[in-house]
Amino acid sequence: MRLNRLVMIAFLVGLLFSVGIYIQQHHDSNKVFSNIIDFKKYRMRFPEKQESLSLVVVGDIMLSRYVAQMINEYGDPGYAFRGVKWFLESGDIVFGNLENPITSGREIKVPEMVLRADPWVVSALYESGFNILSLANNHIYDFGAQGLLDTLDYLEKEAISYVGAGKNAAEAYAPRFIEVNGVKLAFLAFTDPALITHINFSQEGPSIGFLDSGKVVSAVSKAAENADFTVVYFHGGKEYASEPEETIINLAHLAIDSGADLVLGSHPHVVQKVEQYQGKFIFYSLGNFIFDQLWSQETRESIIAKISISENRVEKIEFLPVFINDECFPVPLSGEKGQELTEKLRLKLKKEIIPAWNREENSFTMLEQYVFILIIISLHIG
Repeated sequence: MRLNRLVMIAFLVGLLFSVGIYIQQHHDSNKVFSNIIDFKKYRMRFPEKQESLSLVVVGDIMLSRYVAQMINEYGDPGYAFRGVKWFLESGDIVFGNLENPITSGREIKVPEMVLRADPWVVSALYESGFNILSLANNHIYDFGAQGLLDTLDYLEKEAISYVGAGKNAAEAYAPRFIEVNGVKLAFLAFTDPALITHINFSQEGPSIGFLDSGKVVSAVSKAAENADFTVVYFHGGKEYASEPEETIINLAHLAIDSGADLVLGSHPHVVQKVEQYQGKFIFYSLGNFIFDQLWSQETRESIIAKISISENRVEKIEFLPVFINDECFPVPLSGEKGQELTEKLRLKLKKEIIPAWNREENSFTMLEQYVFILIIISLHIG
């Protein structure tokens, strides 16, 4: 009897021990399984890549004086864009500075300093891909308030957005929004008030957005709150200078500190450097795009930039060097001259050979472009 009792006790102890081990193992396995779940929940992973969009930007567009004469001789304003239209059309958004009002009037001849383009140029701008233009410059008011109002009217009829000028001061400082592939871009434009000192603008009448640090901070910060990517354009600086002025540099930095993702500039009429500041890009001057300043190599040189934007930041920039020919129209610049021109940007660029359609010969031709690629590894939590 005593032996049976001992056997029973030993059996119960063994059973309890086995149950304890099972419970512990089961608890541990649940703990391990729980950790696996947690790891999956918080693992580091590459995000799904958003579809990118491309923004093509050019320098100063002037369709008056000798340029207008050449356009009239060809009987087609689109001829001015013919040499680079294939590159412009590759952009989802094409932006430039329109350096003259569009209005009817007398013929403008060299060397007059007032500028005006005939209304028929608007369709050529649209057909070449331009869907937003800056009007913040020192020539847009050359034909007064009516000239500016005519410009706004002609652009609106052709569905081309404008920024940096408007029917009143509030509209001149307001951003323009364009959405592509689910990405909302804001555009703002300002010009140096020192370039237009002979005109008194009212708050109610047609006006231009003027460069002022306080207004830049306010306008940029508000626009950035309502956009995924904010582009700011400045018209100012010293003409024909190879380096940007310190005041322009400071304003460009201020714009980025206020929320701008990209800063563009013009007015020097020559190509200047590209700066990276706080991870953002500043194009101080891309030079003349279409102009009649044929008297120097520098004023005939220009850069067209194609900026690929993904995940709300610049992913890649393609630069096409161009040269203004004797007819005042831009054509691609290859070889040593093209490479020397891109060196003025002061970026480490990779040369690529790309095919382009030659409308003159009705065939493809091989051209050189220069590429800057940002290598960014992005890891998301969640």
